[in-house]
Amino acid sequence: MNFVKEWREYRNLSAEALCSRIGMAPRVLEAIESDAVALSPPLASKLSDGLSCSQEQLVTMDPTTTFETATLLDGLSAEQKRDVLLKLQEILPGSGDAA
Repeated sequence: MNFVKEWREYRNLSAEALCSRIGMAPRVLEAIESDAVALSPPLASKLSDGLSCSQEQLVTMDPTTTFETATLLDGLSAEQKRDVLLKLQEILPGSGDAA
């Protein structure tokens, strides 16, 4: 079992968009999402990069359920975490103010 489809939908990506982003054939993604094909380490690596999550999260965490924000950030690189923080500062009132 994996949560690839849930992560893709959580990221508001169509199957076609994700496949284009990571260079994967749509039939391969469909097979992974339906558990007809095992999620090998190379496939998990491609998918986790395209979905901005960790490989572990692809098989252990449904992002559509409630979870701690820090857990979600664990799967991101330092640059991605910085980008998330900048986006949050843009949308949250007063979050960019110096303390």
